[in-house]
Amino acid sequence: MSSRLVDLPLAMRMFGWRVAIRPLKGLLPLPRLVRLMRRAPGSPHRRAAREARVVSLSHRLCRGRLREGSCLERSLLTYRFLAEAGAEPRLVIAVRRGGKSLEWHAWVTRDGQAVHESDESLSGYLPVVIFDTRGAVEWSSSMAGSLTGARL
Repeated sequence: MSSRLVDLPLAMRMFGWRVAIRPLKGLLPLPRLVRLMRRAPGSPHRRAAREARVVSLSHRLCRGRLREGSCLERSLLTYRFLAEAGAEPRLVIAVRRGGKSLEWHAWVTRDGQAVHESDESLSGYLPVVIFDTRGAVEWSSSMAGSLTGARL
């Protein structure tokens, strides 16, 4: 069986969540949205091949002229399905000064390394809140209350 056929059920489930995330992020406060997206690990053993497929699919599902997603949308999708693959992802919400305004950004880490991001692209961002695999706040700065009006 080709890997393309094996990926179809995963791709379909990820696509469904991809479509749902955009309206949900406008309706739910961030902590509640993260708890909704959390996923108990599907296996106590990590599955590296599955993790690689999740990272690749989340990137493809959130790119392109007609389906461009925000960093938060891509990160929530990656976060949910990496946890299901046995990884212990963290969802990071951060901010940096961009001229006269603040730039918000979201990304996922796995094994302490950012997924979809280079160290250079994250330069200057200060984490405001980090959610663990269970959707609980693992770390929060005193700015965490500022997340209410943030649009990522």
